Amino acid sequence: SAALAVGHLGILTRPPFTLPSRAFAKKPAAKKKESGAAEATSAGALSSDIVNGLNILKDGSDVPLRKDDEYPEWVWTLHLPKPTLFELQTQVLESGAESLDSEQQRRLIRQHNRARIREWNASKSKG
Repeated sequence: SAALAVGHLGILTRPPFTLPSRAFAKKPAAKKKESGAAEATSAGALSSDIVNGLNILKDGSDVPLRKDDEYPEWVWTLHLPKPTLFELQTQVLESGAESLDSEQQRRLIRQHNRARIREWNASKSKG
């Protein structure tokens, strides 16, 4: 427990709380490459078999890469942009609400509520 001290007004005070410092996992020691051996990689080949920097554990190692067919299908759709509120509203006006699948309907409701809340907060801050 922290020791109590008497402040300038005669009130018992505690010293300020200090947060522990955080750090990233230590990098493994670099392996020396032989000077005569040069790696030849083709245009389609990967430069390494591990993903550098993905390790978050102190005693862990970097994650090895797998073949493409070992990853689930949704991984390959992560880079695709999701439709905006305007795009979803336009689709509903043109084709009806039935044209949206359940995920798009849920996104439309969330985006609409988010826009409504932003508008409400903006009107309250002005007046």
